[in-house]
Amino acid sequence: MSSIAPRHLFFLLIITFIWGLNLVLSRIGLEHVPPLLFTFLRFLVIAILLAPFLRVVPGQMSALIVAGLLSGAISFSLLFAGLAMSTTVSAVAIAGQLGVPFTTLLSVALLGETVRWRRWLGITLSFGGVMTMGLDPQVFDALQSLTLVVASAFIGSLGLIAVKRLKGFKPLEIQAWFAWLSAPWLLAMTVGTVLYLRKVARETGSLVIKSDALHYAVDIWVGLGVLLSLVLVKLTGLLIIDLLVSVAIALYMLYSSAEIVRQGIDVVMDRSLDAATVARLKALLAACPAIASFHDFKTRAGTPPHVDFHVVVPPDMSARALHDLFLALRAQVREVVSPTTKVLMHADTTDTQTPGDEASPVLGTP
Repeated sequence: MSSIAPRHLFFLLIITFIWGLNLVLSRIGLEHVPPLLFTFLRFLVIAILLAPFLRVVPGQMSALIVAGLLSGAISFSLLFAGLAMSTTVSAVAIAGQLGVPFTTLLSVALLGETVRWRRWLGITLSFGGVMTMGLDPQVFDALQSLTLVVASAFIGSLGLIAVKRLKGFKPLEIQAWFAWLSAPWLLAMTVGTVLYLRKVARETGSLVIKSDALHYAVDIWVGLGVLLSLVLVKLTGLLIIDLLVSVAIALYMLYSSAEIVRQGIDVVMDRSLDAATVARLKALLAACPAIASFHDFKTRAGTPPHVDFHVVVPPDMSARALHDLFLALRAQVREVVSPTTKVLMHADTTDTQTPGDEASPVLGTP
């Protein structure tokens, strides 16, 4: 049996300590930065630091791309997503160690490696330890996050199998390529998340989703701005660059958040739509041949806008005809205001109306 030299054992302990500290610090960072963006910033820093180690090895790049995306972007995105959701970092650390038995099993299945009984015993103990940990009620409540961590370990192990097939690379060269392959992919996914959130915010009118999209976008610009400042200050020696980038990001934040704040105030103050829009809506209702009159007309600005009114219809109008009338009026109102406008129509009949209802005042502050 071969023994481990004290020097190598010391380095193994240092590596283990750094990895454990990495999880704790990452959990703190994930309280302020979304997981996908956090992963992107991690690989972006590594990409900049290890850029001098990039080297193309003919015939090896396809396997390198597969290994880089599996063990880099995908694996770490799942890991940080699970870590962000978990309330117990220790459980994540233990579940993440399943990467070792996963890699061993995949090596046997895909590479034909031979594993003796001691390693099989270690694999059994690893899986048994994770299953035992699952008996803890606190850990069981975080089952979703642990599932992401276990998936991260498995996908990372697939990437390591691809790494074993690589030839001609040094360790830092592999890490450099992992970062440069992962960072653009993660940036694209983060930008895609921002665009999707903005789309949903437009469709639903949700200020919460709109604010979340702004949060993502600001985090992207802050991360890129910090790194850009570091590079430019290093190259030029001009410290004012850091100040200019900070001011530019702050102005972007103020400009982007001003509209959200204004819309929020409109909702809180129950402010009506502007006078021109209210006039167009009243003219639209007055010109509708299917209604005798309308009253109790109210609007509210904000996101989404609201339009509420009563219509007077003939007493013999069927429920289907009334529903079709509502759909037609809702479409016209949304064409005037916005596609997300909430429209509420109350129906009264001509034989139940009292004189003067048509002249009821408009509520709200235009």
